[in-house]
Amino acid sequence: MTDLVAPKRFTTPLRAAIGTVLMGVLFKLQHWPGAAALMQTGVLGIVVLYPLRYAAKRPKAFLDHVKLGLALTWPTSWLMQVQHWPYAQPLGLAAAAFGLVWITQAGVAEFWNDKERRSPGWSSIVLFTLGLVLVIAGTLFRIQHWPYATVLLLAGLACCGLWAVVEFLLPGRRN
Repeated sequence: MTDLVAPKRFTTPLRAAIGTVLMGVLFKLQHWPGAAALMQTGVLGIVVLYPLRYAAKRPKAFLDHVKLGLALTWPTSWLMQVQHWPYAQPLGLAAAAFGLVWITQAGVAEFWNDKERRSPGWSSIVLFTLGLVLVIAGTLFRIQHWPYATVLLLAGLACCGLWAVVEFLLPGRRN
């Protein structure tokens, strides 16, 4: 048996679906038109693509089944709650159960075990810090009903989005 692991399938489309959901959240928070369509499109992308990734994985372990359950129930229940559709709560409880099993079995260390990851560069650190500061300032401005809250929030979210592109989507250098 070989130690080679097959690459994960549908990574870029799944990331695009998650990004679409996040854009839908931004649109919903800003009361812009099209929020429901963006969120529904993103959730549909996750619910369709993740089972395809699951089906292609060989061999499957217990946590693969748990991740499939989590990938199907969490975004669906969240969308149902946001849209005020019925039966969102039982689905949310199922998602919580899958999440608890996953976090107790795999833990958050799964995110940091990637041997191919590189250390963040200065541009990544600057983008993330600037985005964080702008989002915090925009939130404070929004709570206090001060002007320019929306501009600060959008600038901060744009920095965070750009950071995610730089850090996760662009081809990286090897250490």
